[in-house]
Amino acid sequence: MRELIDFFFMVKFFPSLAIGAVLLARYLPKRKYYLLRLVVMFMAMTAISVLLWSAMRSQQIYNALGGFAYILCDALFFFEIVLLLCFCFHCNFFDAMLYNVGGWSIEHIAYSLSMIFGLALGVENILIDYSVEYFVITVITYLVVYIVAAIASWALCRNGIVRLDRTKVLLPSCLIVVVTVVMNIYTPVAEVPAVALIIIKIFAVICCIISLCLVFNMFENGRYRYELDTLEQLDRKKTEQYEISRETIDIINIKCHDLKKMIGAMLGQRNIVSDKELQDISKQICIYDALVNTGNKALDLILTEKSLYCEKNNIKLSIMADGDALGFMSDGDIYAFFGNILDNAVEACMKLEPEKRVISLQIKSMGGTLAVHEDNYYSGNITYVNGVPRTSKSNTNDHGYGILSIRRIAEKYEGGVSLSAQNNVFSLDAVIPAPGRAKAV
Repeated sequence: MRELIDFFFMVKFFPSLAIGAVLLARYLPKRKYYLLRLVVMFMAMTAISVLLWSAMRSQQIYNALGGFAYILCDALFFFEIVLLLCFCFHCNFFDAMLYNVGGWSIEHIAYSLSMIFGLALGVENILIDYSVEYFVITVITYLVVYIVAAIASWALCRNGIVRLDRTKVLLPSCLIVVVTVVMNIYTPVAEVPAVALIIIKIFAVICCIISLCLVFNMFENGRYRYELDTLEQLDRKKTEQYEISRETIDIINIKCHDLKKMIGAMLGQRNIVSDKELQDISKQICIYDALVNTGNKALDLILTEKSLYCEKNNIKLSIMADGDALGFMSDGDIYAFFGNILDNAVEACMKLEPEKRVISLQIKSMGGTLAVHEDNYYSGNITYVNGVPRTSKSNTNDHGYGILSIRRIAEKYEGGVSLSAQNNVFSLDAVIPAPGRAKAV
């Protein structure tokens, strides 16, 4: 039993740090052969760290370097874990550094609490020649702290991708370094009364909790930053797509117009092809010629595109639209807003049998307010994440940005969007004051 206890306290530090960091980072996009990478790196770095820790504790090195030997050892551990995270997950140095800081905070909270409980219960040998009682307290404390940390990371980090302000990473990093390294090494524990040591460790726990709060706050802000950047990128792409589609359809309409003139001349001659054949040709080439005409060119363009796609995929698209009611919105916003609404509806319909592939879209003005209502059938159950339906696509990190973009555009014009799903019918309603001054983005 003595050998087991000594081995536990000799090796626990680095694995505890690594496990804490991985608990926070586990929702990041993983690299290929993630489990193999993690196991191999964890085992190799644990072995290296144990050897390094044993060497630093030797009398010869300690006499030469003093407390600096432990600081050097902790610095190497810190960058080892950063390397482990970058090797196993798709993250940069600063992302890995923040997850690492969280891991150190978790480990030091567990370490300090186990010491506090040991001192408060009057357990002997908590610093040298660890007792069985202190071993049991330490194991239980670490398990409880890491379970709580796992639950907290699930609640706050499970969305995975964040975009961090790198300069702000330094604040929790410096705090945790001072608390877990400098104070821990240079506190003369053998000379400090038990009550004073408990107070010092309580202070360390509070500092680590503050550091963790800063880390989790940065995760939350980083997630919002990532979502905002993604939405802006999607909006730019929609605007570019609108311009390309408008120019393309204009060119096609010009060509169709020229072809109709040629057909008119051929009809006059009546000596090349029959009247029925000419009428069929004329009907085919008019497909882009005012297929949808609502009174708004941007709306006509997106509805024309989606109508053609729906026709090709046997989806019945019913449209009642007053394009004049959209005059207060920019063309790019109109294209992105209704494009995202119809894209989501089409995606849901593609999973259904042909008779349920129906989309209804109504756009009307009601007393100075633009009202948009869309219905479509869907299959399965809809679950919501932060008020957004969870995607059925494999890349769940990029879920719901169509809905977020719809809401963002509505809020830009001081409006709002509501979603509902009942009896396998999904409904979207948007109400936007019109005309109204748009908020600055």
